[in-house]
Amino acid sequence: MSILRDTHQALVDVFDLSGDLTVETICALHKTLMKTSRVLHTPGGDGNRFSHIHIGETRQAARINVTAQLAAGTRDVKIQFCPYDAVNEELNVFCERFN
Repeated sequence: MSILRDTHQALVDVFDLSGDLTVETICALHKTLMKTSRVLHTPGGDGNRFSHIHIGETRQAARINVTAQLAAGTRDVKIQFCPYDAVNEELNVFCERFN
């Protein structure tokens, strides 16, 4: 039930958004949506993996790089997301283009 309340609150916040989208707004929405569960469960071929989620802050604040590994045919492909020290800059560019 609490996850539904959090989702409802995030939707209210989005619909009440009267100004420009900012990194702070994105972080606040993330904090609202993720406060019910700070653990990400990822099933994998070698077992389950559990990761702690830093809510309401960017990976730049947490100083965490993120990668994803995907099976593509006969080989695995590793995807490197934007390095943590460039996340806030990328979010600012996104917000500028969105606004």
